[in-house]
Amino acid sequence: MSELKLDKLLDDGKPIYVLNNSNPRGVLVISLVHPTTGNVTPIKIPVTWVPICVTDHVPPEQLRSSLDFRGYLRKGIIKLVDPDKAEKILSSKEAKDELERINKSEFADGFDVSVRAMGSDKDAATEVNPKVMDIVLRLESQDISANDALNQLKSIYTTLTKQDLAYIAQNATTESIAQWAEKMLTKSE
Repeated sequence: MSELKLDKLLDDGKPIYVLNNSNPRGVLVISLVHPTTGNVTPIKIPVTWVPICVTDHVPPEQLRSSLDFRGYLRKGIIKLVDPDKAEKILSSKEAKDELERINKSEFADGFDVSVRAMGSDKDAATEVNPKVMDIVLRLESQDISANDALNQLKSIYTTLTKQDLAYIAQNATTESIAQWAEKMLTKSE
């Protein structure tokens, strides 16, 4: 089977289905800029085995022009799923149950919800801001520089919780950012 290509699927008028392939696993929040208006539409891709149809949330041309979306595809953070295969999967009872679980979870309640991420205590889930998770994942995938990531984190510092700072300290792949988070965590205690 040939590799799926975003442009070919869009040219054929097919819906675009993706899977979250992030590592470490976490909800992805991708900001898509509209090519003509400049409006930004965030899309969330939860951690699930069920393909998510992103063209249900944004127009195809917005996907076509999004460098961030293409970057996530290129780096393997998200993976395209053949539309026929996705629709077959989604027609199963198991997939419908999974979609119901996702829709009942915090992911259904709008953009600024907290998401679950494992902290140092592997038995307890902690609440982490999805923007924080996105910055850490983009840093890991080298989608942004350490300097850009730090500046973004500093710009939202007043909204960061202790859980957010602990997540950054534990998961940031750049030592200077992990140390900054540890310093801010100590400062907040």
